[in-house]
Amino acid sequence: MYVMCFFEALHNDSADTSDSKCEASSSDLDQKKISEYQSNLEDILTWMLGAEEQLSNCEPVANNDLETVKHLFHDNELFMIELSHYQQKIEEMFIEGRQLIRSNACDSDERDEISLQMDLLNARWDQLRIKAMDRQQQLNDSLMSLQQTQLDALREWLTSAEVKICDFSNIGSSLSAVKEQLKQHKQLMKQVEEQQEVVNLVSNMVVINDDNNSDNDFGALEDQLEALAERWRHVCRFVEDTGSNLHTIYNSWKILNEEERKFSQWLTKLDRRLTEMEDAANETTPGSKFVLDLVKRLQRMENEMECQQTNSSNLADQAQILLAKLNRGSDAALEITRNLERLTQNWDAMLQRMEQLGEALNTLSQPASSRSSTSSQASSPDKKEISSSETSSTASTPTTNAKKRRLDSWRIQEWQKALDTLSSWLERVEEALGIDTEDDEGSLLWESLAIEEQQVLLEDTEADVENRKTEFEQLISQGKQIVEDLANIGEDSQTIEEVVHTILERWIEVNQTMDERQKRVNAFLEVNRIHSESDAMTRVLETHHKWLESAEESINKTEELPKLLDQSKLRLKSMQSQKERVQKITEDILRLCAEIASSSNESTINDVKSFISYWDETNKKIINFNKRLRSASSQIHSVGHEEIDSAPKEQKETQSVQKEVSKEVSKEQFPPRYIELSKSIEKLMECLNKTNTSIDSDFMDSINDTNALEKELKKFEELIKTVCSKDTNLRNINKGVKEVLDSKAMSKEVMSLLSKSTDELNLKWDSVNNKIKSRIELINKSLQTISLLEEEIVSLDKWMDEVDVFLNEDIAIGDLETLEQQLEQCNKLQKDIKITIQSSIDNVNKNAVEITKNFNLRNVSKFNEINEKWEKLKNATIDKNNKLKIVLQNSNAIHEMLTESEDYVVKTNDEVGNVTQITGNDFYAALNKLKYVLTEISDKKREIKIIKEKLDEINLNQLTTGSLEDLRQRYIAIQNSLEKFESIINETINDVKKSQSMAGEIKRLIMNENDWLDRLAKKLKRSPQLAADAEEISECLDDLENYIRNKPNDRMERIQEISKILAERQMSSELLEKDVQRVAERWDSLSREAKERQKELETTQSESQQCERQLLSVLRWIQSVEFELKNRLDNEVLAEDLPEEVDKMEKEFDSYANTLSALRSYTDKYRLQDRNEAAVRLEEQTELIQQRYDELLNNFKQYKTSGSESKVMKATAAITP
Repeated sequence: MYVMCFFEALHNDSADTSDSKCEASSSDLDQKKISEYQSNLEDILTWMLGAEEQLSNCEPVANNDLETVKHLFHDNELFMIELSHYQQKIEEMFIEGRQLIRSNACDSDERDEISLQMDLLNARWDQLRIKAMDRQQQLNDSLMSLQQTQLDALREWLTSAEVKICDFSNIGSSLSAVKEQLKQHKQLMKQVEEQQEVVNLVSNMVVINDDNNSDNDFGALEDQLEALAERWRHVCRFVEDTGSNLHTIYNSWKILNEEERKFSQWLTKLDRRLTEMEDAANETTPGSKFVLDLVKRLQRMENEMECQQTNSSNLADQAQILLAKLNRGSDAALEITRNLERLTQNWDAMLQRMEQLGEALNTLSQPASSRSSTSSQASSPDKKEISSSETSSTASTPTTNAKKRRLDSWRIQEWQKALDTLSSWLERVEEALGIDTEDDEGSLLWESLAIEEQQVLLEDTEADVENRKTEFEQLISQGKQIVEDLANIGEDSQTIEEVVHTILERWIEVNQTMDERQKRVNAFLEVNRIHSESDAMTRVLETHHKWLESAEESINKTEELPKLLDQSKLRLKSMQSQKERVQKITEDILRLCAEIASSSNESTINDVKSFISYWDETNKKIINFNKRLRSASSQIHSVGHEEIDSAPKEQKETQSVQKEVSKEVSKEQFPPRYIELSKSIEKLMECLNKTNTSIDSDFMDSINDTNALEKELKKFEELIKTVCSKDTNLRNINKGVKEVLDSKAMSKEVMSLLSKSTDELNLKWDSVNNKIKSRIELINKSLQTISLLEEEIVSLDKWMDEVDVFLNEDIAIGDLETLEQQLEQCNKLQKDIKITIQSSIDNVNKNAVEITKNFNLRNVSKFNEINEKWEKLKNATIDKNNKLKIVLQNSNAIHEMLTESEDYVVKTNDEVGNVTQITGNDFYAALNKLKYVLTEISDKKREIKIIKEKLDEINLNQLTTGSLEDLRQRYIAIQNSLEKFESIINETINDVKKSQSMAGEIKRLIMNENDWLDRLAKKLKRSPQLAADAEEISECLDDLENYIRNKPNDRMERIQEISKILAERQMSSELLEKDVQRVAERWDSLSREAKERQKELETTQSESQQCERQLLSVLRWIQSVEFELKNRLDNEVLAEDLPEEVDKMEKEFDSYANTLSALRSYTDKYRLQDRNEAAVRLEEQTELIQQRYDELLNNFKQYKTSGSESKVMKATAAITP
């Protein structure tokens, strides 16, 4: 707020020289005063001439650019402040001139001259003041007009924005609708951001309050700004909240739609697969082998359904979370609910179809055993007939001519192309499955894959093989036909026949390998599942062990025995509940050990076996501890014995489960050849078992240095030679077994046992051979890695020692050049550490981890030492860099601040000498100068304290250097000089304050009281009709009451007291006494007016609250009726079905129509009371509600007429055939 009444205190008749009451002064008036007066007068006239030129050269006022007018206004404001500053000097000139005229110091001519000069000064001053006030008024009018135009434009935009806001009340019924709402919201947000500039300009509005503008106008403008600010905050808050809500709903809905789409696609694929299986089941005859394949496929589908059950639950949870953010009964909520119900129905239908298919497959598989024998017997003569017919047709085929042979050549080329394609595909499949006839590289590659990766690869390969099956069958069929045709024409067909045979064997091998791999993968997955289960149970056992350890300490405490007995009982029950699970784990792990024998899962199986032993051990400890507790406690006899007695049973059952696995089939009397082969197999198996035991004996823990590694390497090389020397025995055994099996000279049971023993021997042979090779490869790789690591560690250690020398160098405190060099070197060092050395350390650690996983080497401590040294070096480098940066930064700042402070001391020394030489009675100017200089000195003292802090910070944990001591001496010299200046100025200020303290205090109190009364008068002049609503009226009332309540009561008493003291001391003036009397009279008048205003505001507040309650009542009724009509339409409830409710609703429409009419009458009443802002706001709210009322009324009318139309449509549908 800018108050422009600067010149009202200067009266136009202040140069009146006809004062007849002036008494002649003494004749010895100093001529020096007249000369000083003339000099001051010339200075003022010179300034006034420049001010007149400045005013005449000002830019004319424009009415089209608000910023230009503001700039002119601020320039004119500075000019008016300058006039106000010289006003006091001109008044002093008039006072001094009157004193000269009244005194006898000058003759009549001089008095006439001084009088003429004063008249001239007064005339020019009045003319300058009038011109300045006129320009000020022009600027005021133009500025207020342009600002009001800006306010009107902002009000119109806010109205349009509030209309747009109504469109965002309901969320769109689909994701695309919500996206469209987001676009509209983005446009609205962009408009708000653009309008923010206008609001910023409005917030910097210039408000002028002078005699030409009434307080009512000022209050009206202030009310406009408050109303616009409230509406702007409402729009911004709504836009922000709505945007956040829309984004949240859109993102959640988008994710939900994506998940629903994926789930629907999966259901579609599952439906297609299920349809194919249903068709295949319908075409399959009972007892067919294809039934088993269908059963397996159905089981896989059931597993997929179990996995997707989680996705289905997540979909439902996401939908419920999204529905919680939406209005109940909205279109969006209904759409989401319908989609969720559709997916649920599809899911249930799929489950039902799978159950039906399972029943059908069960029916097909029941009579399969009874039909298999008859079908096989019936099929044998058919095959003979087919073969005989084929041979007869082949024999009857005549020899082809040359043209036919050329055609066969073309057929061979086409077949060859198809063969190449299929061969390439088979190579890729064999490579993926790890099938390699030359070496074990492919198998090792397959074993290196994770179980999950193997499972995915098998599924993809199985699908690929199924797709290629038709192509393969066609290729084989064509190949056999070509072989037959070539044989008929007498050409060589052996090569093609071998190719067909080879490709057929490869196809069979791929399928067999796929089956074997799948079985192994399933077994591995089962092992992992068991391992996970055992890990979970192990954690429970650990809690039992911890309890046992803590209970051992309390067993001797008698008061703890009952508690321990109860706890042990619970522990025993817990162990008993795990009994069946442990038995199942034992059976499964023994079965899986027989199915898969691989080193890759050896540690996992050992962990499971360790868990079983751990469980038995824990069970025994708990039982024994319970017995000890029972024997030690003579007070507790009711403890059950079932838990303890059941423990031996559990152990026996566990041992029986383990013994069942080791049962052997009793042998009969075998043929000599079988006995011979069995002995050879047992002998070779015993050798392999010994070798395997030698391999597994403390391999990891026994190796503790590189020499032991080298010894182990030699040991395994000798073992591989020993094993390879037994290769002849193995081949002889395999050859003998094959001859026995081919000759079929023994019974099926004997051959089966012999075949099984041979298979076990071959598996054991492969296992031992692979294990030795892997040990040799591991040791060779580890030795090479250790050698490289030792070399790299030596190199790193040497480099770290060199870096330590640099890091231990002293910091050159205060020496800027040396500090910059040290910091540059440290930065380069950090860069090398991050880019180069860190990678070397990571490589060392990586290789060290790999080695320590396999061996317990003693020299691993070197890795820990180098890591510790590396971490210390990194931390030391960072600390060094940070210290250098701080020291360099502080050193630069200290140098600059010291130089600046020394220059300030020299400048202030001269300034203090000038300001302390006070002449005349210009106490205010002297005090201002002294305080200004004192403030500068205090600020400078605070600034140089920073120098001391930085010096202390640099000197922290550092040795004091010569350069640092020089800086400290410079700081002390500056500090002493400033304290000396401050002491001199404080003494001078105290002397000046004693001379004017009483006069200054009363002037200050009067000024504060006038200021408080001016604000009170401004609040009272603000019309209560300008408040727009009850809240604003309440704020005005609270503001007025709080303002009066918080008035300092002792200020008027202090003014009266000081005025009386000054009058008694004859230091008062007539002007001061009038000011005191005027303040007291104003307070009495304004206090009475404030009480009347409070009563008026209370009445207006009550009326506004009534209007707002009516508006809220109508709005709530409209919302409830809209919701009720929508529910009736959705549920197809017609108006004729509820006639009483319709009549009641019609009455409510009439009642609230009257309420809206009454609200519109309040608008007219507000305008008559000049409450324009309140009228505009009430009118806008009433119009919005009226629009919704009209829409609701139309919907209600349509609802009443919809009953007959619906009946006609239903009747027409019923008549139409």
